[in-house]
Order: sequence, then structure tokens, then C-alpha cells
Amino acid sequence: MAKQYMMLYYDYLEIIAPLSNVERGRLLTAVLKYAKTGETEKLSGNERFVFPMIKGQIDRDNRAYEEKCRANAKNGKLGGRPRKSGGLTEKQMVLPESQKSQEEEKEKEKYKEEDKEEDKEEDYCTESAIRLMLNDKSEYIVTLEQVSEWEELYPAVDIMQQLRNMKGWILANPEKAKTKQGILRFVNGWLSREQNKEPEAVAVRARYAAPVSVGRNRFKNFEAHETDWDEINRLELERLRRKFGGTDTEEEELTQNIVNSKIVRK
Repeated sequence: MAKQYMMLYYDYLEIIAPLSNVERGRLLTAVLKYAKTGETEKLSGNERFVFPMIKGQIDRDNRAYEEKCRANAKNGKLGGRPRKSGGLTEKQMVLPESQKSQEEEKEKEKYKEEDKEEDKEEDYCTESAIRLMLNDKSEYIVTLEQVSEWEELYPAVDIMQQLRNMKGWILANPEKAKTKQGILRFVNGWLSREQNKEPEAVAVRARYAAPVSVGRNRFKNFEAHETDWDEINRLELERLRRKFGGTDTEEEELTQNIVNSKIVRK
């Protein structure tokens, strides 16, 4: 029989809080349709940023459900767990009440241990990227699939580096470690703040970037100018002739001195 339900988590309340009622309606419709048929709706509003995260969780839940169904089918072929008899067995009839209670407790503990082993197997079947410590000293496993989803939601953020930063912050502040229910809200809030920082960082880098100088000389310390030295020489000669007068020979000497000084300046 096909699966007739999907799981909704309390953490979704935090995720959809910024959305309008119309966007939430479109998101819920898209989520239910994907969970039932596997088809992806084309979304255009803000709900399109939230849908990939919920879609990934649906995929993980479906894989866990299918794995559980396969395990149950395998156990069924092997005979499954023995069913409890409606009446008392011969052994139970002769056991005192206290001893019967002990036997029942042992059986419950046995089933609990089996359930724990199944949970461990499910954890190790999921490839992990990093583990974040929780307030009860257990660890939350961040999967590579979650990292991929966050990379789509926060393209300007180095997700793995920020996850390492979170792990370091939690280890340095163990009293502020999050619960299992609150860890995803903590991660998304951290990544959202880093995403919002990126435009500001770009603006700061642009503000303090060294301006590209155009038309400067090779020493980068003053603007280069086009200088007409011949015109300067002519004006200088005219000024000196007006002031001192002089012969052609003296004028030639003066011209040569000016040319020599030009060579030196170059």
C-alpha cells in the first residue's frame, strides 16, 4: 500500500514565518504535490527559497520509510518477532509475580536495544559532513545533502567553513549549545546573517580599493604632462634678449645652455 501521509516538523514554523499567507498557501500545495507524486511545482515568490529545504526533508523521510518497509518485509519472511500468547504458558503459571515482572522488563529492554541499533544503522547510512554538539552532549549530524541545499539557498556563503565556525563557537560556548529541535533554526539564522553580510563586504572592499591611476609616470607619484620644450626654449630666448640684449654668438651660447639643461631634466 502506498504511503498516505507526510511528516511536518515544528521547525517549519520558523522557516515560513517571513512568508505571506499567499506564499505559504502556494508552498503547502507544492509540498503536498511533491510528497504525493514527486512532481515539482514552478514557484515564483519567496516560497521558492524555502521549498528546496522541505523537499530535501521529504526525500530523507521517504528513504527512511522505504528502508523500514524493506526491513519489515525481510523480518516477515524470517517469521518476525514472536507474538505474545493470549493465555499464560506453563512456565508463566508457575512463576511468582516478581519474577514475571523481571522477565517482562528484560524483554522490553531487549526490544529497546534492537530499536537503538536500528537508529544507529540509519544514522551511519546517511553520509555526514560535520557533527554539531547539542545541549545534551549528543551530536547533530549535518549531511552532505543538507550542505548542498544550503549552498543553493545561500550562494554567497562558504557553507562548510561556516559550519566549522559554528562547531568551534559551540565548543567554546557549551552552555549555549542548542537542542535537537532548535539546531536547524540556529544554523539557518547563522547562514542568513552571513548571506546578508556579503553585499556590505563588497561595498567596503570597493570603497577602500586603491584607485587605478591613468596617465601617471613610471614613478606613480605625479601626473604625466605633454611638454613642448621647443616652445619653452623659444620663449626663454625672447625673454632673455629683451632683458639683456646680446650678439648672435651670445644667443647661440645661451641656446646651447638651455638645450643642455633640457637634456639634464630628461
